[in-house]
Order: sequence, then structure tokens, then C-alpha cells
Amino acid sequence: MSILMFMLMILLAASDEREPAAMVLSVQGDVKLHRMDFLRSGDQVRVPASGNVRLVYLADGHRETLGTAGTVTITESGGTPASAVKRAKAKLPASQLAGLRTMAASARAGVTRVRDIDAPPLPFSPIDQSTVPGDRPPFKWNEVRGVDQYDVELFRGETDRKECLVWSVRSARDHLDYPQDQAALARDETYTLKVSAPGNGVVAMGTFRVAASDLASDLESLRTLSQSAEVSDRVLAAMLFEAAQVYDVSHRLFDDLAKQAPDEPWVILASARHLGRLGNIELARRREKQAHALARIVR
Repeated sequence: MSILMFMLMILLAASDEREPAAMVLSVQGDVKLHRMDFLRSGDQVRVPASGNVRLVYLADGHRETLGTAGTVTITESGGTPASAVKRAKAKLPASQLAGLRTMAASARAGVTRVRDIDAPPLPFSPIDQSTVPGDRPPFKWNEVRGVDQYDVELFRGETDRKECLVWSVRSARDHLDYPQDQAALARDETYTLKVSAPGNGVVAMGTFRVAASDLASDLESLRTLSQSAEVSDRVLAAMLFEAAQVYDVSHRLFDDLAKQAPDEPWVILASARHLGRLGNIELARRREKQAHALARIVR
């Protein structure tokens, strides 16, 4: 079963076509929920005296902690009764929520793109089809044994036509900082990275987009959230970075979260999605199977 079909099955089984109203960020105590579960308007959550549940609401980005013993009913605007919830003052920007709502409604989070078997290997960074916040991104690819130099070319657009070449340099390592003598990349533009090695042909090739200025500013505000000591904050940051297609950052976050929360099926599945985007299909499939098994246990 594909990752996409798995996610569709889970979403359809958990919903009667109502749009998700909130996403679970963390759970403590005997509550039948897990991180990254979606809740719909009308759903009821029973919270024991010793437990709590943290949620983010998709309509306006406010967060709530359900921490008073009793049953809380989920609505589009928050949990009721109001006395049973603690609402955080800060809200997420609307621009950051748009992608998260799309992910929740369409199961886009479950998509792993299938590539042609003869396609060149994917770069490690920027991850193929991703968005990068900065206009001078670093580059990394898979080391080729016995190779002591790589030809790195950057093209404008989703092409490697010579007339679209932006710059080319030679690197003695399997990574490259953005060349200091080259102009910064144009924002809201797509580029193609191509790395070749003598006698080995193309060893990495992928496309990425440079974030527009307003998106870059919003993404910068997520940095603090992604560095929080609170796991629920990092889960939210990872989801938001993934929704914005900033896969380099969301991959690092979900990879760490998968190690910290090895019994959370949706965290493991998110890690598998990113490994698939990197072309690490064998490990992605192992983690997908792990998520399948966990989902059967926790449901």
C-alpha cells in the first residue's frame, strides 16, 4: 500500500467529510489521541485529572491546553466549555496556517513523488521540489567514492539548458557553500541544481524554489518555535515548515522527533515521507511499515 493510500485511508476512517478543526500537538495521561491527529467540530475529548491535551486550531492559529478533568467539545473557534480550556495568547500568522489547512483537508502530507528509475540521484540539500528561505542556500549531495572533484551547475528554471546557466563552480567536497562571488538568487524563482563527476556522469540533480520575501519573513518567525524545548512546539513547527515545502528544515525536525517519539505513528510516517523525498526509499519503506503497525496498535 502506498503512503498516499495509507493517509487517505486513515483520514477517511477518522472523518465523515467534515473539515478538521484542530490538530493534536501533545497528549499526557490516558487520552485516546496521538500527536498530529486531527479533530473535527463536534468531537469530544475526555481529559483525566492527571492529563492534558495541547491543540492548535486551524481557523485562526490559536493554541489551547485541555487540562481540566471532564469532557471538552471541539468547535471551529475552540473547546467548550471555556472553563475547561486554557488558551494561549499568541496566534500563528494566517499565511502559515493556509498550507496546514490544505495538508489536513487533502492528505497532501501523504504524497511521496515517484521518480523514473533512470533519473539522477537526488541532492541532500536543497531537497528536490522544496522551498528555501534564504537567497544564498548551501548545497549537498551524495559522495561518490574515488571522486576528488565535482562540477556544480545552477540553472534558472526546471531545466539544465546551457542558456539558463546561472553559474558553475568546481568543488573538491560533497557539499558547497553558496559562492561568495556570485549574486544572490532571485526570490520567488525556481532553480535546478546539477552535480557531475568525471567518469560518473550526473551524480545529483533536483529543483528548488527561493521563498518570496513575505514568506521568508514568516518562516523566520518559526525558527524560535522549532528550537523550543517543548516537543509540541517542534511538532507544530515541523508541520508548518512541511506545509510551506521547506523540506530541509521539516526533515531535520521530523527525523529528530521520530527518535524522541518512536511510538507516534504520524510522526514516523512524516519522517518516512521526507526520506522518500530524499530518494532513501528503503529506509522510507521501513518507517512506513513501522507507522502502519503503530496505527493498528493505537486505533
